[in-house]
Amino acid sequence: MHTTRPDTALKGLAKSLNATLIAIGLAIAPIAAADDSRGGAATAEAKVTYSFMPVSAESRGCDGAGCGGYDSPRHGRLHMAHDYVLPPGQPVIASIDGTVASIGYPYAGNTDLMLVAIRSDDGRLVCRALYVRPTVKLGTQVKMGAVIGIAQNPALAHPGKKMLPHVHQDCSIDGKRIDVERDPRFLLVPYAGD
Repeated sequence: MHTTRPDTALKGLAKSLNATLIAIGLAIAPIAAADDSRGGAATAEAKVTYSFMPVSAESRGCDGAGCGGYDSPRHGRLHMAHDYVLPPGQPVIASIDGTVASIGYPYAGNTDLMLVAIRSDDGRLVCRALYVRPTVKLGTQVKMGAVIGIAQNPALAHPGKKMLPHVHQDCSIDGKRIDVERDPRFLLVPYAGD
């Protein structure tokens, strides 16, 4: 007779419950892991430190210009960001609470497309949104979900490619690029737009 270890069943129940709560806009913090199957000591999972709201409910996926997911192959390197579908002219929101740390241009010599970077209050996290015409000024305090700009058309920098309109979002902690959708320090907050 096969029996399920109580700690395994509890982790499965917590994962299922957390997925349901996230779907309705709530969440619980990760529970500490029990002894592993190799008999090792218990280790605590990373504590949720930041909340992150994508600028759109739809990921870009793949199109004629490539794929927009984190770690997708891109011209001999990896795309260390997430692309979220957002048509030009739509409002772009702040994905985190913080301060507008920089406003600039993602491509040297191209002043048609812009970016906005927000630094968390603890100074460790920086999240950038590319292809955004800013409506905020440098140094502005913003809350997650507040409008920071208007979506631009990234196809301007990639002529001839069938690229979905999107906003590119990348985040770094202490200068190291991270995947906010997989990193346990992040609570993903469902997109609050339309």
